[in-house]
Amino acid sequence: MRYSVRQIRLGILFLCTSAGTFCTSTGMLFAQPTAEDALALKPMQADAEYDTPTGDEIAKCTIRSVNKGDESAWVVYSPNGELLRRFVDTNNDSKLDMWCYCKNGIEVYRDIDADYNGKADQYRWYGMAGIRWGLDKDEDGEIDAWNTISPEETSAEVVRAIQTNDATKFSRVLLTEAEIERFGFEADVQKELIQKVKKAGEEFLAFAKRQDLVSADSKWVDFSAVRPGVIPSSLMPTKTDVVVYENVLAVVETNGKLGEVNLGTLVKVDDGWRVIDLPSSSTAGYFFSSPRTTTAMISASSGSGETVANPEMQELVAALEKVDKSLTGATAPAEKTALQQQRIETLRKLAAASEGRDRDIWLQQMIDSISSGAQTGTLPDGVKLLDQIQIELAKAENRELAAQARFAYLSAEYALTLQEKDADFAKIQDKWLSDLAEFVKDFPTETPAADAMLQLAISEEFVGNDAKAKEWYSSIVKDFPNSTFAKKAAGAVQRLDSVGRSVSIKGTTLQGRRLDVAAFRGNYVIVQYVAEWCQQCTDDVDHLQKLQKKYPKAGIISVSLDNTRQEAADYVRTHRINWPVVHEEGGLDSSLGTEMGIFTLPLTILIDKNGTVMNRNTTIAELDAELAKRFK
Repeated sequence: MRYSVRQIRLGILFLCTSAGTFCTSTGMLFAQPTAEDALALKPMQADAEYDTPTGDEIAKCTIRSVNKGDESAWVVYSPNGELLRRFVDTNNDSKLDMWCYCKNGIEVYRDIDADYNGKADQYRWYGMAGIRWGLDKDEDGEIDAWNTISPEETSAEVVRAIQTNDATKFSRVLLTEAEIERFGFEADVQKELIQKVKKAGEEFLAFAKRQDLVSADSKWVDFSAVRPGVIPSSLMPTKTDVVVYENVLAVVETNGKLGEVNLGTLVKVDDGWRVIDLPSSSTAGYFFSSPRTTTAMISASSGSGETVANPEMQELVAALEKVDKSLTGATAPAEKTALQQQRIETLRKLAAASEGRDRDIWLQQMIDSISSGAQTGTLPDGVKLLDQIQIELAKAENRELAAQARFAYLSAEYALTLQEKDADFAKIQDKWLSDLAEFVKDFPTETPAADAMLQLAISEEFVGNDAKAKEWYSSIVKDFPNSTFAKKAAGAVQRLDSVGRSVSIKGTTLQGRRLDVAAFRGNYVIVQYVAEWCQQCTDDVDHLQKLQKKYPKAGIISVSLDNTRQEAADYVRTHRINWPVVHEEGGLDSSLGTEMGIFTLPLTILIDKNGTVMNRNTTIAELDAELAKRFK
C-alpha cells in the first residue's frame, strides 16, 4: 500500500502524541496506526464514559485517514460502522490537538489542545454526557476551573469531592470572593458571603471525613430542586440580577440505599453554577428563606434520614447497574432493544418498591429511558409505553413528573407519526400544535411547558403568524425567566420587533478581529445567519456573490452558527466567501444565535444606511429588488 505525504505525517504524529504529551520519533515513520493503537489511548479525565470494544471486537474495528480542509484525522469505527474515536490535527501543524471519544456513535467527550503546544488544556463533554467544559491552565491534566457546568453536574461534583476527600475538586464549584465582588452585593451581604465560602473551603476536608452519608460505594443519582429564582438587581441591590437555586438536593445511592445530600443554595455565575457552603441539615435557603419539605430530608454531616434499603432493593439496584454496563458495550440493535426493555422493567420494579420522592426518582429515570429509546428507535413500543405511563401519572400529586411523562409521550408520538408511510404532514402538524396548546393549558407552570411554548412559537412564526409567535415567545420570558429557552425567546421577540430599529450584531471574525455591524453605518448591509449543514445557505452563496458584484457598495456579513470554528472555516473555504464571517462555538445555541432568537436557517436581515432594520427576514429575490431601488 502507498501512503500520501499527509497520511505519513498523520501516522507519525498519531503514534507520538497523546493528550498529555508531545514527542517526536523517527520510529515507524511509514506505518499506519492500527485500530488497536487508537483504542489504547485514554481520555485525560477518568470520569469520561465512552464505548470501548473488547476482545475479538477490537480486531474487527477499522481506522482510516480523513482529510477535510486544513483538518487531518484518524477515525476509528466499530465492527458495525459506528463512530468510536477521532484524533485530529485541526490546524495542519503536524500535531494532534483534539482527541474525541464516542458513545453509541455520538461524540461524548473531547480533550483539546487550544494553544497547539502538544498538551491538552481543555476537557469538554458533549451529547448526553452533559455540558461540562473544564479548563487546565497549567496543562497538568487536572481541571483548574469550569468554563461551563450545569447545576446538576455541580451537585455531582460536590458528591465526588466528598467521596474522594478532594478539597480542590470542591473549590472548583465553590463561589469565589472575586465572583461575589462581581455581583456587587451590599457590604454586609458581601462580607457574610465571603466569610461563608472561606469557611466552607477551610472546613471541607474535616466535613468530608466526618460525614457518613457518602462513601466510596456511593453513586450520584439525581439532582432535585424546585424551579430557580431570580433576585432583581434593583431589589438587592446588585450590579446584575442574581439567579439561584435554593434547597438543592443531590440524590445518592449507596448499596441499594437512597439518600439526599442537602447542598443548600446554588448561584449562577456566567455559564456555571456554584455552591456557597458545605452540605448541611438546614432546610432554609440563603436568599429565599422558606424551608423546603421533602419525604426524606438528609443531614449529610450525620447521615440521618436515609431511606432504609432491603435485600430486594439491593438486588434490583445491582441488576440495573449490570444492565447499564451491558448497554455500554451493546452494538446490535436487537441486543440494545432487549437491554432497554430489561432496564425499564427494573426501574418499574424499583419504583414499585419505593415510596414518595424515591418512587418519583425511579419513575423519572424510567420516563427518560423510554423517551430516549423511542426517539432513537431502540424501543419500538416506546410510544405505547409512554402513553401508559402518562395516563397512570395524570392525576399524580407530583405535577412536574406528570408533565414530564405527558410531554415525553407527545414528542415521541409526533416523531413516530412523521415517519409513517404516506404521512399527512399538514394533519400531523395541526394535531401536534393542538396537543401542545392543550398541554400548556393543563401544565402552565411545569418545566416542560416552556418547551411546548417554544414549539408553538416557532410553528406560528414559520407560517407567518408573527403576532401569535410573539405572544408565545413573550410568555416564555414572563413565565419561565430562568429556563434554558428564555434568553433565546427574548431574542426572538427583539428580532420580530426589529424593523425600523437598530440592532446590535457583533462578534469575532474567523481571523480573530472584532466586528460590529454599527461600523457599516452609511452603507446598506446584508446580514445572513448560516451554517455548513444548511443546504439553502449553500444555495444562497452564489446569489450573494452576484449581488456583491452588482451592488459593490452594499456590505455583506455572514453570521456562522456552525458548532465549531473548523466547520465555519470549511464553509468559507469551500464557497470562497470573501466577506466578513463572524462565529462563536455553540451553533444555534451560541450567543450569536441566542441574541436574535435564531431557530431556522438561513435568516437574512437587510439594514439601511442609518443602521436600522429594513427587512428582518428577506429573500435573495427581495434583496435584489430592494437594492436595485436604492442604487439607481
